[in-house]
Amino acid sequence: MDDDAGLRQAWTVIRLVAAAVVVTDVIYMVVCVAIAQTGPAGGEFRGFLDMQGNETFDLLRTVFMAVSVPIAGVSLWVKAFIKRREAGGEPRLPAFATPEGRRAARLLGATLVSMSIAEVPGILGLVSFLLMGGLARLAVFLSISFATKLALFPRKSELDEMADEERMDRM
Repeated sequence: MDDDAGLRQAWTVIRLVAAAVVVTDVIYMVVCVAIAQTGPAGGEFRGFLDMQGNETFDLLRTVFMAVSVPIAGVSLWVKAFIKRREAGGEPRLPAFATPEGRRAARLLGATLVSMSIAEVPGILGLVSFLLMGGLARLAVFLSISFATKLALFPRKSELDEMADEERMDRM
């Protein structure tokens, strides 16, 4: 029963970290809406460089968008890859010395790495907005990032899977 309690504790930490990462997209949007309100009276915020219509910056924005979607896909693949990978070597922390701890560490690592990658479209959208304006475009970038993070968010079934693996190891 102690092992299940350890898994539940690790699960709580994993979900808190994942929730903090998901909230960043909301923070980006709130900050950018506040910045957009500083635009000229009745006008749209045009970015700190005011480069709308500049072909180079339009191309940069297009490249940002083109890169965001594949990055979202890569983050989904990375989580699946890390979760399946066998943990090799000795764990550095005693809490991860048990088989249950290794699985929890693997899920934590998979969640952190994949959600960090999923953060990239949001950051690209933030940079695009700050340089060139365009709140609607920012919303598209943040939607890609947010949807990917929700798909990556740790599920109860993952905890159950880890507990089942632990029980199989004990037999």
